[in-house]
Amino acid sequence: MITLKQAAKAILAFPPCDTPCLLGSPGIGKSATVAACAKLMKAELITVYPVLRDVVDAKGLPYVIERGNARITQWAAPAEFPLKIFHESFPADRPILLFIDDLFQAAPAVQNALSRAFFERVIGEFPLMDNVRVVVASNRDSDRAATFRAPTYVNDRLTFFEVEPAAEEWVRLALGGFESDLDFNEEISQKIRAALQKPLPEYLLAYVQWAGRVADFDANRRSNLSPRSIERAGRILLAFDAALSGTQEEKDVITTEALAGTIGAEEAGKLMAFRKRAKELPNIEALLRGEEMPLPTKTELLYMTAVAALQRAKEEHVAGLAKLIRRLGEIQNEDRNPIAVEVSAFLFSAAQKKFPALRTQKDIADWIVRHHKILS
Repeated sequence: MITLKQAAKAILAFPPCDTPCLLGSPGIGKSATVAACAKLMKAELITVYPVLRDVVDAKGLPYVIERGNARITQWAAPAEFPLKIFHESFPADRPILLFIDDLFQAAPAVQNALSRAFFERVIGEFPLMDNVRVVVASNRDSDRAATFRAPTYVNDRLTFFEVEPAAEEWVRLALGGFESDLDFNEEISQKIRAALQKPLPEYLLAYVQWAGRVADFDANRRSNLSPRSIERAGRILLAFDAALSGTQEEKDVITTEALAGTIGAEEAGKLMAFRKRAKELPNIEALLRGEEMPLPTKTELLYMTAVAALQRAKEEHVAGLAKLIRRLGEIQNEDRNPIAVEVSAFLFSAAQKKFPALRTQKDIADWIVRHHKILS
């Protein structure tokens, strides 16, 4: 659970291609928060109320045309949405915030029809304009606000933030004439765009490898672990690390809520704990140069080390990479039992595809002799 101001910070720093969804009881200020974000972003705000729509309003009306000797059905695009085919009717020089309000009060069929806007960025069969950002808000089932249970198909395309108003925040806003004290400018937009060009965070990939799974589905949960949600979580982490404002404690609160609303609360807690341990990693560049440096003894840190080395390695690091693989295979616990052979095998398997010359290294030959059984 986060406050409305924290939700606004999340929206402003959110990846433009993904969709946040604010959940909370009626009348707490979800819609006003989105409107305030649009104002800060200098964005055109377009609000759609799905509860007042039918499926054809979200998909477009069908019509029949003749093609040769056949008659076929096509769809007329709904003009209220900022679609590329209507680009002359909407601004192209500033953001457009498409706000889908009270989504879960709409019938499931309408939710399904709109869900393509959350991920594929299309309405019906028509793509949204490139400068469109989509934000959703709704009440929860527990609010008894005549909501329909969202299909899992829809949930898997959204990142949920449960919000509640804070008295101190509200009083401060009231004293300031309800003008937001947050900031948003082109520099922040550029930081987000630049961050999203980077690979997914090393610690996220290491976490997936360490956990040993990419899917954990439960229909009773709103958010679940899946390849799609993991990728979305990675984009959120990149964008938040680049542009989320506030103290580190507040950033962690907002990031944890975002991850919980993307991959599930349990996975979010584990991933955040995993991420904090990334500070304990050895100097990866020094390891790739072949320098003798102490290696961690915790499995999660060893996976982080392996993934970081793999992502940062270049052709000139093949010898250092081979040495790291051999050293990982030699790590033992207090009882002199190997603890990182699987980590070294993972790194070897992935690295040899990237660097075929790896197999010619003496350290790899020694490693294969010692651990050949796991390769068979």
